[in-house]
Amino acid sequence: MSILRVDPYDKSKLLSMLNYILKLHETAPNFIYPVHTMVGSIYDDIERNHIRFGKNNGIAFFDIIIRFDEGVDTSISRSQVAVAADEIANLIANFHGRRFAILATHFILTSPLPHFHIICDSLDFDTGQRLNLSKRRLYELKAMVSSTLESVGISPIRVYQTE
Repeated sequence: MSILRVDPYDKSKLLSMLNYILKLHETAPNFIYPVHTMVGSIYDDIERNHIRFGKNNGIAFFDIIIRFDEGVDTSISRSQVAVAADEIANLIANFHGRRFAILATHFILTSPLPHFHIICDSLDFDTGQRLNLSKRRLYELKAMVSSTLESVGISPIRVYQTE
């Protein structure tokens, strides 16, 4: 099963995280998917969005990481990854609102499988509403991402059962 992890960050980490996910030696330019923005303007778009709505404190963005299952997904093709990446980037950017987002696919030499990083603004750019990733919404997001992955032949997201 694939794994989805969500890490929230404040604004002070935005530039370093964008530099990290867009590393040229791990990310091919044709595997970068900006949504509601452009690659060169994602930082400014998120920054201006927070200033516009006066929300400069708290969670500014999320780094959503999707890792594939090395035991199951060993034969996935780059075209499967590309289709999934494009759909997931749009799904996350439009999850309970409209947000600036960018997805970068990392192909690391030490791993047989790629993984995705999605930087997603925490604020809806129309309303200024902050995305609340409650447990219920996180399960909803995982289900939607799982469905997308399965539709292109990649293992679904692992869902941990709570007692």
